[in-house]
Amino acid sequence: MTFDISFSAPLNSTVVLKWGEDVQNHILTIAEEGLKSRELQKFYDSASYTVENKDGFKTVDRVEATLGDYFVKKERAARVCKF
Repeated sequence: MTFDISFSAPLNSTVVLKWGEDVQNHILTIAEEGLKSRELQKFYDSASYTVENKDGFKTVDRVEATLGDYFVKKERAARVCKF
């Protein structure tokens, strides 16, 4: 893509706005080509999704127990290494 930046016409707000639109369109084109957003959206649209019900409280309790055990073991290991 090329930009017409000739100064045959006086530089005014219309010309600057046109340049801005050209730059915006160029950036959008580059982003579309680089991110392949249309193809990615088609991929997401074609996926099959299932609904899962989760119990947040059980998940939190499980994570708390796992991390609690981990840190207790680390603390014990640190105390053993001191002696």
